[in-house]
Amino acid sequence: MKKIWKFRYLLLIVLVASLFRLPFLDRAPSSMSDDEIMYIADAKAVWNTGRNMSNAWSPFWFVKNTKEFPPTELPNVLLAPIMGPMPFSLAWAHLPYAVLNILLVIALYYFSKKLFGNTVGFCVGLVAAINPWNIFFGRTSFDATIAISFFMIGMCLVVYLKGKNILFLIIPFLLAFGTYIGTRTNYVLFVGLCCYFGWRIVSNKRFLKYYLAVFIVCSAICIYYFAIFPTLSTSQRKGELFTPTSETVMTMVDSERRQSIKTPLTRLFANKPVVFVRLCIDKYLQFFSPTTLFANGDYRATFSLYRHGYFYYVDILFLFLGLFYIAKRYKHAFWFLVSIIAIAPIPSVASQASTGFAAIRGIILYPILTIFIGAGIAYLVEWAKKRKINKQVVLLLFMIYAILIANFVNIYVFQYPIYSSESYSFSSRILSKYLLYGNNEGRKIVVYTTSPKERFIYYLFFSSLYENKIAKDIQQRFTMKQYELNSIRFENCLIDKAPDKDTTYVIESGGCDKMKVLLSQPKKTIPILADGGSVYSIVDDAICASFLSPRYPNNITFSDLSVEKLDKERFCTTFITEMK
Repeated sequence: MKKIWKFRYLLLIVLVASLFRLPFLDRAPSSMSDDEIMYIADAKAVWNTGRNMSNAWSPFWFVKNTKEFPPTELPNVLLAPIMGPMPFSLAWAHLPYAVLNILLVIALYYFSKKLFGNTVGFCVGLVAAINPWNIFFGRTSFDATIAISFFMIGMCLVVYLKGKNILFLIIPFLLAFGTYIGTRTNYVLFVGLCCYFGWRIVSNKRFLKYYLAVFIVCSAICIYYFAIFPTLSTSQRKGELFTPTSETVMTMVDSERRQSIKTPLTRLFANKPVVFVRLCIDKYLQFFSPTTLFANGDYRATFSLYRHGYFYYVDILFLFLGLFYIAKRYKHAFWFLVSIIAIAPIPSVASQASTGFAAIRGIILYPILTIFIGAGIAYLVEWAKKRKINKQVVLLLFMIYAILIANFVNIYVFQYPIYSSESYSFSSRILSKYLLYGNNEGRKIVVYTTSPKERFIYYLFFSSLYENKIAKDIQQRFTMKQYELNSIRFENCLIDKAPDKDTTYVIESGGCDKMKVLLSQPKKTIPILADGGSVYSIVDDAICASFLSPRYPNNITFSDLSVEKLDKERFCTTFITEMK
């Protein structure tokens, strides 16, 4: 019992972190993005066949392949033994990531406890456990979620390992490198800072050869990767790099020259190098936007709630208190953490992508800010304790955070799945359930879409029809671009046609509007939950024909988001509407 009591703070932190990450993984988020579902589907296919779902590449041999957009290398290998033996399930697909995020929380707790003491460690652990960014991405299946956990585990081990054991740092750092391509532009800098801090401060200038060995191995892997980059499958992503020859830069140069009175200064300041540097500085500063961090989040719904930032409003106060506290008492640790913050925007600056730059590519930033926020809370509690008002202050903090957390949970759990249902393609989950009814009833259904391959993968995932005995057959179908299974077929919407008898047609709205003959028929819809707009039109519905379809989606309950568990009547009267 005494041993358990010794770990009471850690157990409380783990309990809180688990409470916000493990329940209802099949409903919040309500589905998966295209990137996430590809990782999970490919991991299961690698387990069954040694190659990805579409038979385009093997994770054990990364050669250049032009068939499809390549993922990061290691996630499929790491996930294969977890996803492979089990049937497809949204909750199971999210579970490993949630557990890894809990490990991240534990790593921040132990890191802060070692450097700053028990009180700061406990506060940092609790802040990490309830942090909106951690919760939001800890419940998703993005590769960045894996990488940031290994980055922080490695950083935590830096302050604990001594002697030859320092070499074990290579493991989490290499796993961080291999699980997310987005942080490879600042990877060497991060490892270098950790090794320098470990040698200079933690080990008091001892064990230099071991820290050098860690840095050299990690740097060599990174250098080797970029050296052979043109031969790798991931080289297809080189177009994502932001350079002076990027289209954005050239367009802005042309625009500035057209809109300027011609002088010798025009070419001096309106040229690619100058504009490139200016845009890099803009992106670097925008990375730290308080609006992004504390108010609205990123520009892309997949990475943001829009109605809530990645931190709570009150965290702004504790962030500055924490900066002051650590700078005053732990100068070397302060400069180490600030240095990591300084390099965090590099992947965002190096990327051309206009969305997701802060939330995903800057993953190193958020745990470090969490440390400062936790330290700020500990500083306030310490100040209050000296004045014998610590109980009142703790109670006030509890009440403030309880209200803020309740607001976040309300937005994330009960609002976000409705107003942003398509950010995680919830309509594909509804479509898969509809198609599964058709498959079970032997009804022929043809789905016309601009992305037949992706919709087919969603169907295989949410229908749970994919299993080992048909894995090879599925790969052959992908190779031949025949996306069909039993009575269900997915096709590009290229040719308009008249409807066949005894066939139901599902037509993607917007992308397949040229199929006017089919769309002129009476139809039902798979709607956008927020406003009832059509995502898919259903022509000659035979699945839900015996039920009265509503005009708009309404009376949706939280349990309805677990679509696979609904009976047919509830499914049809909730998620299939009729446009009149």
